[in-house]
Amino acid sequence: MMDDQLEQYIEYLKEEGYSDCNIVDGYIFIKLKIENKDIVLKCNLDSPFPYKFPSIYIVRDRSDEIEAIPHKNGDDSLCLYDTGKAIPNFFEPQRLLLESIQKAERNICVGIKGENQYDFITEFTAYWKSKIVKADSFLNDESKTKQIVWLMRASNTINAIIAESEEQLRHITSMIWKEKDSKGNVHEALCVSLDGSKITEIPENDVQVIRMIMSSAYDAKRYQSFMQKNLEKIKLIIMKIYMPNGIMTIGWVHLAAQQQHGFRKGKANITLAYSNKQTDVGFPIQINDCSQSRLYNRGSDGQPAKWDSVAILGCGSVGSAVAELMMRLGTTDYLLVDNEYLSAENVARHYCGYDLIGLRKTRSIQFMLCHHNPNISCQCLNDDIHYILDHEVKQFENYGIIVVAVANLSVEHHIVEYVNKGIIKQPVIILWMEPYGMGGHALLVNKKQDLYEELFSKKDLQFQYGIVKNPERYLKREAGCESSYMPYSGFAVSLFAHSIFEYIQSEKISSEQNVLITWIGKISNASNYDISISTKYEDKKDFEIIKRRVD
Repeated sequence: MMDDQLEQYIEYLKEEGYSDCNIVDGYIFIKLKIENKDIVLKCNLDSPFPYKFPSIYIVRDRSDEIEAIPHKNGDDSLCLYDTGKAIPNFFEPQRLLLESIQKAERNICVGIKGENQYDFITEFTAYWKSKIVKADSFLNDESKTKQIVWLMRASNTINAIIAESEEQLRHITSMIWKEKDSKGNVHEALCVSLDGSKITEIPENDVQVIRMIMSSAYDAKRYQSFMQKNLEKIKLIIMKIYMPNGIMTIGWVHLAAQQQHGFRKGKANITLAYSNKQTDVGFPIQINDCSQSRLYNRGSDGQPAKWDSVAILGCGSVGSAVAELMMRLGTTDYLLVDNEYLSAENVARHYCGYDLIGLRKTRSIQFMLCHHNPNISCQCLNDDIHYILDHEVKQFENYGIIVVAVANLSVEHHIVEYVNKGIIKQPVIILWMEPYGMGGHALLVNKKQDLYEELFSKKDLQFQYGIVKNPERYLKREAGCESSYMPYSGFAVSLFAHSIFEYIQSEKISSEQNVLITWIGKISNASNYDISISTKYEDKKDFEIIKRRVD
């Protein structure tokens, strides 16, 4: 902002009682007396102000007296507004600046007086002076004190990964760092839960951290034992601080300390050990909580996933769309079954793209899911589905639902046969689409029934509730291609899959019912493709959903 514009703000501020303010190097500086302390504020009104709130700092050479107050960041800027809620009044920029300065003044005043100590504790990590290490934590939200593992390396972004086990750690590092073998670099760590109401100050060294944990941990003895056992090793302590408005996660690394004379190994006085001047001072870790529960509390409607686990049989366009949408719904455990490879002709309507051509379809989806969210676990079976049903059907037992997306009547019948024999006990959803995305169907199988006698003609196996008349007429074949394919777009696949699963999630369908759900696509476009619509659907509108009991 030009100096002549800043002069107008200076004039306005002086009229409002801020007499000691001036312009230096394009910033507005304001001298204040707050609780008998000389404070200087620096105001940055550069673009995009007034479309964003002004940045206000406590000038560093005047900030030492109030080093630790709530809402002051590490760069001495003040956090004044929740920008997720507050909107700057860009119509009145002078008033916006004034109100921001007044808010800064109030925050500093109550901070010096200690009247907002609760805010101080809830913003714990902002007040540790050094954030040497940044770590992504994939710990679950259990409250118990437990031993965990971590791996640290030099990096420009994330320096450490924290996980429940070495197996999980290897999986995550292979996704994030492309490191298959993390053995030898793994360190032990401890996760402790603290009662936030018992914390009164922010620790800045090992001894203060030890005292804080010993006085506020729900299981202080476990922490003490862990520290004594690992005294001469580097140790990471993850602290989950329980506050009325949620859980805050912070970390501290205790470096190796010397074994003390006069104490048996494993029985050291840890406070005394870290009071020794020869012991290097530890450092805080900035924790980014990447657990599934936190990600989906932050990035969804907060509702738990309907299915924690799914087996998807068929990983083509429909199966891959189901995998993606279930990932968005919060499903974390997958079994993918298909024996085909991803090829160029799949790219237009498959979840996976050109860069994964040549991989098995199962592996390509696994790659996409796990790289998108390392909390996901994904197993792949790459044999013929009939073979897997006959020889490895027990693999499905641990999955909450089975989705069949093969558009192959013999495979679908094989599945239903196993349901009727009691071999498959969990719910099954069989999905398929009709030509040009005129519609699609989901057969939800919850109990034993001869569904194919109910739904298909014994004479020619024609589906009795089809939308398009004679759908086989619309199968296409490219020159030189060995197999035919059903024409429909990737957009239609996405609409179909999302509509079906939204309906299943939101409607109360009894677990004792077998139900056929029919999704009507862009049926009004049928004449564009010279398609004849069955009389059952001639009066239906685009994107309707029809539910039929079939049991």
